[in-house]
Amino acid sequence: MWTHSERREQYSHPAIQRALQFIHQHLTEGICVADVVREAGLSHSQLNLLFHRQFHLSIREYITRKKVEQAEYLIVHSSLPIKEIAIRSGYSDLHHFNKVIRRYYGVSPRVLRDRRG
Repeated sequence: MWTHSERREQYSHPAIQRALQFIHQHLTEGICVADVVREAGLSHSQLNLLFHRQFHLSIREYITRKKVEQAEYLIVHSSLPIKEIAIRSGYSDLHHFNKVIRRYYGVSPRVLRDRRG
């Protein structure tokens, strides 16, 4: 699920390319920023600066955004139970998943499904 900006600029820095590839391959596994930093081969501050320059997001914010986008797609386009969607989106804690979805969309996952489905 690459955005236009990611496709267009994914080669702007090799560390960004490595980080994005790692994030997209491991998104549902509950990855942490340290994993991404290690894969990219830069310090946390260096990689975070590159993410801010390219995406206007921190590494953590980028990971969360991608997880939420994946969850939103499944909420709207599948009949999977919300708990299963949370797990498939990299969230083991359903309460935390509900809070994150509410923060992004202003409603619970169930309401989001009802409104957009």
